[in-house]
Amino acid sequence: MVNNKLSNPSNSLVQNLRQQLMRILPFSQMAEQDVDFFLRYSVESYFAPQEVILSPADGVPKTLYLIRQGRVSGRRLIPGFEETGFELDPGDILAVSACYAGLPTTVKYVAVDDCFCLALPLERMHELASQSKPFSDFLNNRILKLLEESRAALRNTFASKALTEQSLESPLQDLSLKKPISVSPNTSLQDALQLIHDKKVGSVLVVDEGNIVGILTRYDVLSRVTLAQVPLSTPIEQVMSRSVKTLSIDDTAETAGLTMSRYHIRHLPVLRGKELVGIISERDLFSLQRLSLNNISSAIRSAEDVDTLKDCASNIRKFARNLLGQGVQARQLTALISHLNDVLTAQLITLFAKQHHLNLESFAWISLGSEGRSEQTIATDQDNALIYMDSETSKKSHYLAFAKDVNQALDACGYPLCKG
Repeated sequence: MVNNKLSNPSNSLVQNLRQQLMRILPFSQMAEQDVDFFLRYSVESYFAPQEVILSPADGVPKTLYLIRQGRVSGRRLIPGFEETGFELDPGDILAVSACYAGLPTTVKYVAVDDCFCLALPLERMHELASQSKPFSDFLNNRILKLLEESRAALRNTFASKALTEQSLESPLQDLSLKKPISVSPNTSLQDALQLIHDKKVGSVLVVDEGNIVGILTRYDVLSRVTLAQVPLSTPIEQVMSRSVKTLSIDDTAETAGLTMSRYHIRHLPVLRGKELVGIISERDLFSLQRLSLNNISSAIRSAEDVDTLKDCASNIRKFARNLLGQGVQARQLTALISHLNDVLTAQLITLFAKQHHLNLESFAWISLGSEGRSEQTIATDQDNALIYMDSETSKKSHYLAFAKDVNQALDACGYPLCKG
């Protein structure tokens, strides 16, 4: 890169530049003295073909670049999303939103051929924006346009998934719920299991005088019947799960997913008032959302090492992006992501407490900040506290080592340490 200071606004080069600028927006709408301000504090920079002008690795931009001559290619680099490319021509300005917001750009800008740019320091850009309304409006409008383009890119990225995946905000009454299969408490296991097989369902409800008193699922059969060697003549009420969780027809698929995850269950009866109208399963939710909430949380709870949990954390972020692309509201999105992050943190705590020979009942791990408020998003850091019993004071060094391991593991999973 070669720089030349435009120090004399009266020379012919600057006069030519002024005429060029005043034929393009926003300079065509600006007062002449404001155009001269832009030129007075700009530096002309030359970039050779294939030379990088600006990239995310540069951090927050220090200058606003306007292309005077040549072409620039841009490639948007957002982790987790397909790269998108475009080309800019003379008169275009680079990284407007990043410069105005004081954030690193998400685009890598490269000179296509010999390229000359006018580079205005950011402090002068803000000064000019404060004195020139057309220039200020241009910067703001460009940001709004880029935001809309980003939203459109998100929608396009997930367009194919949106055709096959319904929103988790859908009320259960809008879904095609399976008709529940039910038996009485004294039905034999033989008859109940035969019914499950014949109807090709994953569970059977146990109903007594119109009330749901239990449930038996295919998942229960191995541990409660086969391995326990329970005779098939046994009444189902002796092996069924009791205190069955239920949902209302007005509840959402999101609520169903959270309930399944929190209570480690795979099937939920759905009621309209007190009337049983359907049943929703983890498989049903999986068809709504290929990366299912319960599927991810189950994988987290069964993980036995940090590497596996790193993969789970990656799936959490993919899941969040899918929901974001579907247009899930911010409150529901942050609640879902915070819940999954809680599950992952709890699993790390369990793993490292075992390594450090600590009793899980002797301390409390407190999540603060956005996680504590259930407001976490795709990009989030960690903010934690550890409280242990007075009787455990002698083990302070053990707790500190344990907490350090958990924090570093969270960092490895993509939750960076808080910089505050």
